[in-house]
Amino acid sequence: MSDNQILQGDSLEIMKSMETSSIDCVIVDPPYAGFNLGRGPRQYWASFKPFFDEMVRVAKDPKRICLSQPQGRQEIFKAQMQSPQSVVLRDAFIDKRGRDAFFLLQNPLTSEVADEENWPSDIVPKTIHPNERSINQMAVLVKMMSRPGELVFDPFCGSGAIGVAAVLLGRRHLGIELMEDRADDARARLEAAEQAAKARG
Repeated sequence: MSDNQILQGDSLEIMKSMETSSIDCVIVDPPYAGFNLGRGPRQYWASFKPFFDEMVRVAKDPKRICLSQPQGRQEIFKAQMQSPQSVVLRDAFIDKRGRDAFFLLQNPLTSEVADEENWPSDIVPKTIHPNERSINQMAVLVKMMSRPGELVFDPFCGSGAIGVAAVLLGRRHLGIELMEDRADDARARLEAAEQAAKARG
């Protein structure tokens, strides 16, 4: 059985079934909209909090949690986290649409921002997801938040970009995706990443 999995279903319900302190680190890029979360930062946080609380519960001490939020919601998330470090990934979508990604890193292994990777574009299949992050840039977060062999958890895995970067860097990965077709898509990409990692030795 593979050390890497993508589970399909509601991430809150799945996290509730997971053991406490069973995850080495959480790296997640949750939807910026959706959830019927209202318009303001406080409304978003109020609806996101049950998910965040479960991420904290399943993470080992010290709680290594990295998550993305747009600038307008950064301050309220900072207030709920343990002195997080801010990291900006410039032009972080694979299609280079010019949109930066803003991440908050709680308890990173290092405060020094890691280098991007330079993996070829054909290392994993293209995704059906409309908002694919660059795996080369997601590698920055994986290297700052985890060690080789550790389990990286992404409860909103989308295209699987965080998981792909984790596997290519010698980590294990557990992801959750709500939509069945996107979960299948992310699994295919993760399997390709496993094969690429084995080929690289």
